[in-house]
Amino acid sequence: MMKSIIFYHHFIENIKDFLDGNGIEAYHNAGKWTHIITKNNEGLSLIDKALLEAFPNANIANEYYRIDNCIYESLAEGYKKDGEFNYHQWRLLAAVEHENAWNDWSDELVKLAYIQCPLRVVISYGDYDFDKGEYTNAIDHANKVAEAINLKRYIHDDEEFVLIFGPRTSSIKNNRDISQLYKAYIWNGKCFQKI
Repeated sequence: MMKSIIFYHHFIENIKDFLDGNGIEAYHNAGKWTHIITKNNEGLSLIDKALLEAFPNANIANEYYRIDNCIYESLAEGYKKDGEFNYHQWRLLAAVEHENAWNDWSDELVKLAYIQCPLRVVISYGDYDFDKGEYTNAIDHANKVAEAINLKRYIHDDEEFVLIFGPRTSSIKNNRDISQLYKAYIWNGKCFQKI
C-alpha cells in the first residue's frame, strides 16, 4: 500500500499548490483541468509529478497503451540492438487514468483491471457525501463493477489499485476546500475501501 499512499499524498499536494496559485478557474473548466492534470504542455502534469515522487528515476509516458499517464523503468542501460531487431527492456510501474465525466469513469476501472503493473489509479469526480465524508455512491458503484468483472482475479498481492475521487463543481461549497475533498479508496482484495 506504500506506493499508492505516496502517489495520493503528492497528488493532493500538487492539486492544493495549483489551486492556491489561482488555479480555481481551471478546476471549473473540464477541458482546462484535464490538460493541467494529465498533459500539461508547460511542464509536468499534476499526475506526472506525483508519479515521479512515487517512482523516482523512472520515465514518464503519456497515452502509452492509450492510458493517460504511465511511468516505467528501463531494465537495461541505453538502447540495444539484437542483430537487426531493436531490443527493448522496460517494466511498467504505474498506469493512471483520469476521467472528467463523473458518471462514466467505470470504463477506466475495467481498462486498468487488465493492465499488469504494481500501481493502477483511476481519478474521477463525484457527489461528495458531507455527512459520511466520502463518495458513497461512487464507491458503491465501483464495488459492483469490481464484483461483476471479478477484479480480485486480476490484482496480485504485490499490486495496488486505487480510486481517487474529487468533488464535482456542484459539490463544492468553498473553493478553498477542494483539495481536502479528494478521497482515495484502495482495493483490499475484496472491495475498495477508504484509505
